Amino acid sequence: MKYIDLTREINNSTQVCPCDRVPVVENYTTTEKEGVNVKFMKMGTHTATHIDAPHHYYREGKTLNDFPVEYFLGKGIVLDFRDKGEKYAITKEDIMAYAEPLKKVAFAILNTGWEKYYGTWDFFKHPYLTEEAAKALVDLGIRIVGTDGSSADAAFGFSTAQRVENPTFEEILENMDRENVRNEAHHMLLGNETLIVEYLCNLEALPKEEAFYSFLPLKILEADGSPVRAIAMVEKS
Repeated sequence: MKYIDLTREINNSTQVCPCDRVPVVENYTTTEKEGVNVKFMKMGTHTATHIDAPHHYYREGKTLNDFPVEYFLGKGIVLDFRDKGEKYAITKEDIMAYAEPLKKVAFAILNTGWEKYYGTWDFFKHPYLTEEAAKALVDLGIRIVGTDGSSADAAFGFSTAQRVENPTFEEILENMDRENVRNEAHHMLLGNETLIVEYLCNLEALPKEEAFYSFLPLKILEADGSPVRAIAMVEKS
């Protein structure tokens, strides 16, 4: 078995959505002073490679803790959209081109090719799901949708957000192109208990055929989201 790590590191320069706080990772104790190394961390629940729960958008929606552990484990396939270009709206027809293999798996992994822009403001110009494409995935029985982009939805309005150090949520909303930061796909997916994993990486290493994936979250109180250690397990050829 071959194991492929699909997870971004959490550090003090981890790129996050402009409406989120950059994580803080610092030494709490060290072997030199206290005899042990311990890190102190402060970050949002949607930091780095993470999973969204329905509670992210719905007050009464399920938290991650409401799902059984096996919900985060399963077979998936890669949907290749690397040829689509920036700000491309993935259509229902694009999804249905993969309908037969999708019927056999629980996870759909969107390879938009946008991980190469991670760390730049162009990263937010990735292809995204239309509402109809998201519905097609729901109708096909997909349990988790993953993407190498910052969001399953259009997020390119963030690429023009005013650069403010440690902005408040309200400051970001005032400074970004709000019409081009959408949530239709999130509502369609999360509203039907199809979870979303964002900020994946190393998708080029994934096979075209189905593989086994793990997106296990932390067990956080009332978890609207959580960082995950995303991995793929592939049979060695």
